Amino acid sequence: WFPSAAAGWVLSKEGFFTRNRSLRFIDMMKLRFSFGSTGNDAIDGWQWLPQYNIKDNTFYLGDPGTAAPRLAYGGIPNPGITWEKSNSYNAGIDLVLLQKLTLTAEFWKRHTYDILGKRILALPGEFGGSLPAVNYGKVDSKGFEVELGYSNRIGRDLTYNIKGNIGLATTKVILKDVAANTQPVNDPNGKPLSYETGLQATGLFRSQKDLDNLPAGYTIYGAKPELGMMNFADKSGPEGKPDGKIDDYDKIVLGNYFGSNNAPLSFGMLISLSYKGFSADMLFAGLSGYKLTYNDAWGRNFGGGGKIPLYHADSWSEQNPDGTTPRLYPWGDNRATYTYASTFNTYNSSFIRMKYLNLGYNLPAAWMHSMHLGGIRVFASATNLFTLSKFKFYDPEVFQFMSYPVMKSYSLGVNVQL
Repeated sequence: WFPSAAAGWVLSKEGFFTRNRSLRFIDMMKLRFSFGSTGNDAIDGWQWLPQYNIKDNTFYLGDPGTAAPRLAYGGIPNPGITWEKSNSYNAGIDLVLLQKLTLTAEFWKRHTYDILGKRILALPGEFGGSLPAVNYGKVDSKGFEVELGYSNRIGRDLTYNIKGNIGLATTKVILKDVAANTQPVNDPNGKPLSYETGLQATGLFRSQKDLDNLPAGYTIYGAKPELGMMNFADKSGPEGKPDGKIDDYDKIVLGNYFGSNNAPLSFGMLISLSYKGFSADMLFAGLSGYKLTYNDAWGRNFGGGGKIPLYHADSWSEQNPDGTTPRLYPWGDNRATYTYASTFNTYNSSFIRMKYLNLGYNLPAAWMHSMHLGGIRVFASATNLFTLSKFKFYDPEVFQFMSYPVMKSYSLGVNVQL
C-alpha cells in the first residue's frame, strides 16, 4: 500500500491576486505540495522460511579425506520480513516575474524506514548463531533545489538567456545496529550515510629531537617511529585516554560526505547568447561539500613496477629532508604509515567543470535565397574543456585514479537545409 497525492494552486489566476496592482510584476505564481510513499523489494527471497542448503565440498571423509557436499541449516528465519519503505514530502513554488525572470524552488524531506539489516553486531559470540535480517533501520534525508533563469534583449540583435541551479541533499542515520562498546567515532547513528573515519596527521618526523620527544614505547600500528615517517595525533586508547600508541582508537571523522556520488551540494549554469547570425551556448556544472581520500591501485603504497605516482613525487629522504610527503618503504612494510587514511591524504574535492561549449553561425538568408537553400549553419563544439578543483591527482568526479576519466571531445560540422 503505497499511496501518493499532489496538489497545486495557481495564485496568479485568483481574483484577489489580479486585482492587486502592487502584484502586477508577478506574471505567474504557483504553489505545489506532494506526498508519496514508495517501497523497495530488492531483498533476497525466502528469508521468511526455514532453509536447508547444500554446501558443496565442505565435508571431508576418511584419511586424508575426500571432499563431499553436506546439508546445512540456513539460519533462523524471519516470518515477518517486509519491504523497505519511504515517505517523501515536497513543497515548491514557481514564479515568473516581469516576463523575464523565472524561479522554481523545491523543498523536500524523505523518511526511509523498515530498512532490512542484520543485528549480528549486538550479539555476543557465545550466542552460537546469527539472528535473521529484520526491518529495523531508519534514515532521514532532506534538501532543496532552486533554479533561477533570466532572459532579455539588448538592442535589436543581442539576446541572452542565463539559467542557474543549485541543490542540497543531506542524509542522517536514525537507527543502525552498533556493536557493544563501540567507539563513538564508529557509531553511524546521527551521522550521514557516507561519513568516513581516519587519523589526524600531525606531520613528519624531521629530526632526532622529534623522535626523542615521543613517550617510551610509542608505536604507530606496531611500527617504531623513524625519520621521515608520518605521525598522527594520539587521541585515545582502550581506557578512553591517550596511551602512547597510534591505532584504531585514535580515529576521527575525516568528513561527512565522501565520493562525488555523495556530494551534498550540486550546482550548474547555462548561458546562451545570440547576436545576428552568431550563437554561443555553454554549460558549467559542479559538486561541492564532499571529500576524497587519495586512492591509487596500491592503496597509497609504493608499487607499480617502480613507477611512482605524482602523490609520492616529493617524498622525504636523507637527500630531500624538506620533502612534503613521507619516506617511501617497500610494499607491505608496516612503517609505511602514509598508507592509512588520514587528514594528510584526504582532500576537499569540490570542482566546477565546463561541460560543453557550442559556437554556431547561420549564413545570411540572402545567400540562401540565391543558392536555393533553406539554410546553412556551421558550428564547433567541445565537451569537458576544463575542470577547476584543488584536488589535482585525478578527476575529482571518479572513484580513484585507475577509474576511466571524463574525456574531452571536439567536433566541427555543417548543417545544410535543402
